[in-house]
This record gives sequence, structure tokens and C-alpha cells, in this order.
Amino acid sequence: MNRPDRRYWLDTTYDRLDRMKLVELVRDLGYHLDDDELTLESRADLIDLLVSTRVEAEYDAEEADDEYPLRRPVTLHPPEWLTDGAQPRLHLRWEDQWEDALDRLLDDDASWDLPATIRDGDVILTVLGCEPPVLAALDHIGGSGDEWQVDDRVLIAQPITWWSLWPDQTDREELRGFTGRLNAATARRTLRALHAQAQHPKPAFITAGDCTHVGVGSSAIEVLARLQAVEGATDGLRGPAVLACGTCGSTDPLEVHFDRPLHEVVQLEIQDHLDDVAHLCSACHRLVHPHSVASQRMHLSQVATPPCPACGHKTARPIVWGMPSSDDFANHPDVIFGGCVIDDPIPAQWQCDHCGEQYVTVTMTQLRIASGLGQARPTSAASS
Repeated sequence: MNRPDRRYWLDTTYDRLDRMKLVELVRDLGYHLDDDELTLESRADLIDLLVSTRVEAEYDAEEADDEYPLRRPVTLHPPEWLTDGAQPRLHLRWEDQWEDALDRLLDDDASWDLPATIRDGDVILTVLGCEPPVLAALDHIGGSGDEWQVDDRVLIAQPITWWSLWPDQTDREELRGFTGRLNAATARRTLRALHAQAQHPKPAFITAGDCTHVGVGSSAIEVLARLQAVEGATDGLRGPAVLACGTCGSTDPLEVHFDRPLHEVVQLEIQDHLDDVAHLCSACHRLVHPHSVASQRMHLSQVATPPCPACGHKTARPIVWGMPSSDDFANHPDVIFGGCVIDDPIPAQWQCDHCGEQYVTVTMTQLRIASGLGQARPTSAASS
């Protein structure tokens, strides 16, 4: 496998720890030092022991790729049409525009522009040209003539990279970027390699890079994070899943955020990176990184705004009732002045900037009070 050398992070915080904490860390590593032994170990000796132990563990990890304890929460189960009967004709589809291709794959109604050589029962293997490239889907083609269509689509949420499918560099580079039908021998080798990776996956070590909000991250992590999120949300069933921000629940375009530090410098097995990924909208992603107070106040005001019951947008302004002073109009352009006459038992609190709808959010207590005065209003009810 042609991959970058694995690198590790040596913790330099040991120099800032006192003796008591260093002894605690040494004992956590399994060293049982009695009081007499501790009196002979200087603070520098304890630090050297901790550092050397980590270095030794890192060297051991470099030599243990084949025995690496993999975690694969989503396992690829090859469908019957790929395992039963004769070997299907296999087409390779390489997508360098991986963002658009991924969106199409996650759309249950999406289909590819099929080549003229397609036949009933052919299979298309889609590889997304992210870095590193990953296998993303298997499509089974059915129909005849002008009625070709995707009969079944299997998303490959298991992290199978192009490297692992073709460990031989010559084969890997010859097929890299290829779109078209594979000859029978290459098709058989590809399917055998795919089955082997599905049943006995090999580790793939990468440096994931930084979060996409603050730096350049691994596009493979973005792809696999979305594939695994969709696979988990649909419980293995076909059909698009609605992914939402893990903080505010927004369905705006989402970004990948690492919950733990050092992913930009430490090489880990690709699924170990994925385990520490969260999907956040761009606004929430900004908040979890260093940011200004002003940006936080702006975002929190947006999050606190209930969505419009008419159109669903969250770009609404609060409504202020009563007679305002002359200065209020000039100093508060971010509010709507409702006037002095309130016709409803519960006055509207928000006016949508998108469609102009006025609405209110109420508690059950307010509903009970309002029902005694007039018509009860449901939660987030539109107010005329």
C-alpha cells in the first residue's frame, strides 16, 4: 500500500507537570513502583520513562498494520446479484467531481448517464476521486433499450479506499481515473478484491487534516462521514436520509468537525478518524472554534428564533407592541413595531422576513389563559 509514513504526536506537556502527576501517569501505564524506587527516580527520569513508553508503543503500532484492531460499525454485505450466478459485466465509474457525485448517490431518484454498451444485469462500481479515493456505491442496471435504470443501489459506507482495493501500485495507477467497462479478467480481480475487503478489511492510515471550516481537511473523511450517517439514519434501508446539524438541528449544508484535537497531525486508521466526526452547520461550526463575541451573539439570536410556521425560514424579527418613542424607530431597525392595537388574545411575537407571516410561540399555560378570553392558539400558530 502506497501511503504516507505514519506519524505520531509526542506530548510535550510532561515538562509542565509536577512530580505527583507524573507518578500517577507512570502508574497508569502499569508500572508498579514502590516508595523506595520512587525516591531513586528523578522528575526527568519519570518523563523519560513516559516518553520512551509512548515511542515504543508507536513503533509497535507501525509494525502491526495487519493485526490492527479494526472497528467497522457498517459492514458491506454484497447483494445477491453480485454473488449469485455468473460474474456480471462490471463498469468502473470514476468521479473526480466527488461532491456532486456524492449528492447524486444520496438522492434515491438519481441515476447516471449510462453508456451505449450497457446491458441488462450490468453492474457499475462508483469511485469518488476524493483524497484518498474511496469506493462509494454499486449499481445494478436493469431494463432494455431506452428504458435502462438503476434497479438497486448499494452504498458502500465501509471505508474501502482505492489503495486497499488495488495494493499493487501498477494496477492502481493504470485504472485511476478510468470510466468504462472493465475487461473480464480485470472485472473478476476487482470483484474478488471487493469481496475480500468486505469480509476481511485491511487498515488504511491517513492524516485527516483540519476541520473544513478552519483549514484543509480530508475529502475522504467528508465522503465517508456522510455515507455512514445516511447508512445509520436509514438503518440499512434504501432512501435518502435527512442529515441535521448536531447542535441546532438545522438541515443547512453541513460541515465535518472533529470533536477531538490533533487529527490534523496524527495519522490514524481511517475509521478512528470517523469516530470523532460530528456534522455541524457552518454557523455552529464557527462557534466551536475561536470566535468573536459579536459572531456568537448573532448566531444565538438566529438559533433562538423559532421557524416560521408558514414557510419554515428562521429569518424573523421580533415584534414590539405599544407606542414607541421617536428614537426607537431609528435605533432599532432589527425589530417590527406592531402598533398599539392588539386584536388577538396572545399578540404575535415574530414577523418572518421571508414571507411576512406573523406568528407566536406559546406555553400550555398561555393557551389555557387564552382559551378563557378567546380562541386558543396552537404552538407556533400564525397570527393575523
